[in-house]
Amino acid sequence: TITSSGILTLDSDDVKITASANGKPTLTLETTGSNLANEPAIIFSRTATANAAGLDLGRITFNGTDDGGNTHNYAQIVADGEDETGGTEDGLMLFQVAKGGSDEVEHFRISGSFGNVFNSGQADIDTRIKGDTDAALFYANAGTDRVGIGVDSPTTKLEVKGDTTISRSADSGQTRTLIVEGARNATGSNYAAIDLKNYDSHGPTSYVGARIAALNEATGVNDGTLTFSTNNANAGITEAMRITDDRKVLIGTTTAGDGILTLNGAINTKGKIQNVVHKTGDNG
Repeated sequence: TITSSGILTLDSDDVKITASANGKPTLTLETTGSNLANEPAIIFSRTATANAAGLDLGRITFNGTDDGGNTHNYAQIVADGEDETGGTEDGLMLFQVAKGGSDEVEHFRISGSFGNVFNSGQADIDTRIKGDTDAALFYANAGTDRVGIGVDSPTTKLEVKGDTTISRSADSGQTRTLIVEGARNATGSNYAAIDLKNYDSHGPTSYVGARIAALNEATGVNDGTLTFSTNNANAGITEAMRITDDRKVLIGTTTAGDGILTLNGAINTKGKIQNVVHKTGDNG
């Protein structure tokens, strides 16, 4: 029935528009008015007295058949009432597609309570953002729980292919800090390190050419010794120098002498070395 206000009421629960084999079933809502408040609208309404949390308010389903004639929901948009409490109402919108033979697998949700969430079900569903020239501008690999920027197969928790800048957000009175935190408490163990790598196309091979690391000098003591290591002729990383937790400099050795500087090896210089104290028993 159609009321005097132009409202169409159907007694049946279902409405179906069927076209011929070559037809294109189309539903068009059109207004010829210029009133900004009178735009065409589709309203899904559930008018129960109280909506239970998580109750579906409406859905749009896109289904079709597979090559065996079986019907599947290939895509679906679902709206839920996430919180029906008066004054704190929250809504929820789910976007689902078929994946790997399973229908209605959620890929993305918009939640009034929790914000926007990709892969809320923690399935093996990757997320990619493409750039104008970079097909992997941002890539979240759900299967490996890793994120790549400029790379679609990150090898660590975060891998960036390209230059990285930590910039200021003010013109003065600001310091930026890069923090590398480990979890070690044993003597002589590195708890944080920065590896400087190079890719040699002659190999081809990728290798660590130098390393800066911080380590514990004593178990159970909050201290830090800084070590500097190099790689000579692909022999592997070898420590060249360290600054100990008590601010002594060691070159060519890991054992400190009595002074602030301990050297193991000859010194070649074109200038003067002044105020050198030679102790009995020292070599040289």
